[in-house]
Amino acid sequence: MSDVDFLLNKWREKFKRGFLRFIILRMFCEKDSENDFNVLNGMIIRDRIARSTNNNWVPSPGSIYPILAEMESDGLIEQVLREDAKKFKWYRITPLGLELVSLLRKDSLAFRPSDEVFTNPRLFEQFKKEFKSIHRDVSLEELERLYRRFTLMASITKELMDEKKRNSSQRS
Repeated sequence: MSDVDFLLNKWREKFKRGFLRFIILRMFCEKDSENDFNVLNGMIIRDRIARSTNNNWVPSPGSIYPILAEMESDGLIEQVLREDAKKFKWYRITPLGLELVSLLRKDSLAFRPSDEVFTNPRLFEQFKKEFKSIHRDVSLEELERLYRRFTLMASITKELMDEKKRNSSQRS
């Protein structure tokens, strides 16, 4: 079994236990303004997750740093020397990390662009099956909480759309 096959199986198992490591790996695959892969540290990762969830989820350093250490040990990310390296360890994705992400994109909808998933009927059916499978054993209260969050997000999105429509019609 090759290194990447071993890692693929390892990450498939980890996917069942939580999304944080996938979120972190995806962050390393994003590109900056100069079209280079992100160079990140634990605090930046934590802040981006907090900002993207409106501070509803702020992962602890005790969650992030062990994942970064494991990813480095597995060869998925490597340290990058920077001026403030004494204060923070900076990392970027490696070719092995990119190869794993490529395989995960084929293997898991979580690594596919959402536009692709929601516009492709076959992928959307797969998404529904995976979502139901992951959430099948969740309590009714947790499902109701998820539903409320999705409904709230839909409502906020609708408000933004209505505002944009009003603003564009006022300019015309």
